[in-house]
Amino acid sequence: MNNVMWFFGIHGGNMLDGVAQSIFVPGTAANAAAMAAGAEPVQIVTKTFFDVFASIGGAGALLSLLAAILLFGKRRNVRRLSAFATVPMVFNISEIMMFGLPVVWNPALFIPFIIVPLVNMIIAYGAMAIGIVPPTIVDVSWTTPPIVGGYVATGSVAGAALQLVNLIVGAVIYLPFLRRYERLANERDCIEYRSLLKLFEDAEKAQREVNLTAAPGALGAVARSLAEDIRLAVEDRTLRLHYQPQFDVDGRPIGAEALLRFEHPVYGAIYPPLVIELAQEAGLLPDLERAVFDRALDDAAVVESRAAKQAMPAGFSISVNATARMLQDEASVDFLIAAVRARGLSAGRVVVEATEREALRWDEGASDLLKRIADAGIPLAIDDFSMGRTSFQYLETSVFSIVKLDGTIAKGVMENQRYAEIVSSITRLSEQLGFTVLAEYVETEEQRDRLVALGCSYFQGYLYAPALPFEAMAERVSEMSASR
Repeated sequence: MNNVMWFFGIHGGNMLDGVAQSIFVPGTAANAAAMAAGAEPVQIVTKTFFDVFASIGGAGALLSLLAAILLFGKRRNVRRLSAFATVPMVFNISEIMMFGLPVVWNPALFIPFIIVPLVNMIIAYGAMAIGIVPPTIVDVSWTTPPIVGGYVATGSVAGAALQLVNLIVGAVIYLPFLRRYERLANERDCIEYRSLLKLFEDAEKAQREVNLTAAPGALGAVARSLAEDIRLAVEDRTLRLHYQPQFDVDGRPIGAEALLRFEHPVYGAIYPPLVIELAQEAGLLPDLERAVFDRALDDAAVVESRAAKQAMPAGFSISVNATARMLQDEASVDFLIAAVRARGLSAGRVVVEATEREALRWDEGASDLLKRIADAGIPLAIDDFSMGRTSFQYLETSVFSIVKLDGTIAKGVMENQRYAEIVSSITRLSEQLGFTVLAEYVETEEQRDRLVALGCSYFQGYLYAPALPFEAMAERVSEMSASR
């Protein structure tokens, strides 16, 4: 009854304290008196018996659940909560786990919450009834840690060993229910993640600002949890980069764009712009950007080495995306230039990209910093270029040497004559201002031929190759370069 009450959020210990005091507390004193008289203890079931051997770690014998989570749990947030709850639970204070996981009102954990203390009681009763473990002879405070409590209560090492056995048996019983709980929780989280992703994509299409981590209810909780997962991935350097090759009009590989990939253990591949947004909201964006650049520059150094051995094209470049914050922060620009120089990369080996949307956020001092990057031998590209006034403003400064067409325009030239005229205008402008035009999202030969006719010289898309891990990309590039 104690555990049933606790499961529904009622303090069973307080509700049944009168029963414990009147029926079970005197048993320990009777055992002690028998020992003093030279007789054998006769009362097995005492209040200390329940506290020490049945409810190890508090109601539901939750110390066994804690052990199962720490040893076999797969959900990172549950493991973090369990680590935080470990010290209190060693002293049988289980409220953090009870209400934080939560255990109360959690159908997935109801059966073991009730069963484990009963199994513990049966094992302990049997061990004492056949004489393997002495009955309790000393009243032990319910906050006494396990192992210590078993020894003190019985005056025997066998009491401590019995507690250890019950802990292990309880953890084994809890484990399959923990697995089911994690599976159900993952399914719920995936539903919430899809809702969060839809909220972000809707805001992205409408070009409106959104604060995901401040969203009410479950959406905000998922956003904050995901932001924490991103923080750990940045710290552990577990974020990955894939590379999508770029080709000239003759099909020769000329570079590759680094694309952020974050594979979440529950949600799968996370939409990269969502990773950026959550990192920005959590104050992680500077660390994330530097981690991405460090990884991309390391890969660019590998390209440099292989190009020297003619294993890759000599002028092959690695393009990396940067936010407006990074490109208008002097310390970040210094980091970028220093990182390129530290690796001994040749001019043009690394290209820094910024989207046209990011350009709208640049302040008046951005031009000087952009010029510093370009003067350091790092070409600059505008991504998702359309016909925005800001884009042309920066093209006039001759800082940007590469223009990547907006994907909607590049894909729409087959059906929309207006898009075709826009592309033609941009390519004519490129001849006058001296920049190159690269079309993304090139998926068919017909589309590529149409873009060539409109003046495009460079291409990127599934017609040539998808985004690949670095080594797979390098192998594909080497094969295609050798066949030319």
